[in-house]
Amino acid sequence: AGRQGDPGSSQFLTSLEDDLMRRLGGDRIKSFMDWAGIEEDVPIENKLVTRSIEQAQVRTEGYHFDIRKHLVEYDDVVNKQREVIYAERAKILSGADLKANVQAMVRHEVRSLVAGLLPGEETEHWKLDELLNGARAIYPLPGGHNRESLAKMSRAEIEELLTQQADALYEQKEKEVGAETIRMLERLVMLRTIDVHWVEHLTAMENMRMGIGLEAIGQRDPLVMYKRQGAEMFMETQEHIARDIIRTIYHVQLQPPGQPPAQQAAPQRQQAGAARQAARAPVGVVGAAPRPSGPMAVRKV
Repeated sequence: AGRQGDPGSSQFLTSLEDDLMRRLGGDRIKSFMDWAGIEEDVPIENKLVTRSIEQAQVRTEGYHFDIRKHLVEYDDVVNKQREVIYAERAKILSGADLKANVQAMVRHEVRSLVAGLLPGEETEHWKLDELLNGARAIYPLPGGHNRESLAKMSRAEIEELLTQQADALYEQKEKEVGAETIRMLERLVMLRTIDVHWVEHLTAMENMRMGIGLEAIGQRDPLVMYKRQGAEMFMETQEHIARDIIRTIYHVQLQPPGQPPAQQAAPQRQQAGAARQAARAPVGVVGAAPRPSGPMAVRKV
């Protein structure tokens, strides 16, 4: 033993039964020992042994490098998708005008709804009841629309009618609450929807990654299949985000804090009794979402 900085040398000891030596050249050295009649407890100091260990180290480093490189290729799939999602969130947080985005989503959803439920031009194959239910899920459908009235119209006329109604209701909602308020509502709904679906997508991608190695049994490259299926899942996630945004934006309203909803208003005596009962009961919140900071809160109606 010496002090730090003193000249010296190091000697490394390894066993032929070590996992590294056994996988990468230990059997050859062991055969040489048996041929030369060397006992097991006799240390070997030879260039052959040193060279074998060096080669084993190089192979092991290359093996682990390939593993890390393979993992990075898997991570790149999610990283590219993350860039798209984060770019959308940055656009929302920057205060950009999202009205055109919402209206484009609505038109696309109406177009998809009409194309899926009204195939061809023959009305007997049309699913008008399902179309009306789908339209009501997007926005409050005005009265006067029924199966008979829509059956007299063409597919293009129905699509134009639903689109115009959606745009008119959105403009009416903006006039009622104000442009600034509706812009804040758009940001809150879009951020919440994106975050929820992005977390679910990451969980699904991780679950798929755990079992994607089984694709090799079918003579398919697991990485290629992971990229392909990941792209399909990401497209579905984007479609679900857009669908949930437009199916929420028409049915929520911003309510000043401290003002109870109209349907929840009650006499002062009932409120006082409920408050006393709540004070005696254990306090707990189940499934409560965090309220956004600011002068308004979102309430679904």
